[in-house]
Amino acid sequence: QLEDKQEYEAEINQCVGVTGYHHWFFLDALAGAMNFEFKAFAVERGGERLGVVPLFFQRRGPVSMANFTPIGAVGPVIRGEALRAGRVGELLTGVKPILRRHRTVAARWAFSPNLKLRPEELTESGFEAFPWDNYVIPGSKSVDDLLKAMSRSRRQSINRHIRRAQDRGVSVEESSSAEIARILPAQITAQYRRQGRPPLYNPAAIGALTERLGEHPRMLWRTVKRSEE
Repeated sequence: QLEDKQEYEAEINQCVGVTGYHHWFFLDALAGAMNFEFKAFAVERGGERLGVVPLFFQRRGPVSMANFTPIGAVGPVIRGEALRAGRVGELLTGVKPILRRHRTVAARWAFSPNLKLRPEELTESGFEAFPWDNYVIPGSKSVDDLLKAMSRSRRQSINRHIRRAQDRGVSVEESSSAEIARILPAQITAQYRRQGRPPLYNPAAIGALTERLGEHPRMLWRTVKRSEE
């Protein structure tokens, strides 16, 4: 088990498929807001480190569930050499004793699409595999780089929307933590209601998570406003 932030961050720095959601500050805040039990483990096989598995346990009476969170991107991360050797299945198998110890009846994993995993690499360990639509935006790319990577028609459409918004007096400004705490919970739940679905996040949990992350130096908050607001 990885007991603290320094030990955990040192391990995920050796892995690929790491997103902003995998860093300790976010996982710790999510666990506190959602009332999860958060633990993280480094997995070894034959004396070789394969990767890291962050786990969120939810107690359901005498049993528990693992990693059923609103954030789909939280999941195991694997070292590059283990990924290239096709050892993802071993990584998942290695954490099974922990799941048994916590009487876990269901667990969900999520991987970055950049890893390009084959479904059989996951199903061989006894899991079902399915795609989860998400957006992955590399932090190393500028806005211009992202636009150039799109098709011409898509790029033209986005530019039209940007110009139209600017003509209406829409701007993007830095947000205060108080502003985010006031606006974000309602915005997140509203998008699910528009789709006729129950929100994945409990509004109270969103508020607690926003409060915990509001002033963290690794978070960048921006608000889109109209000129009259």
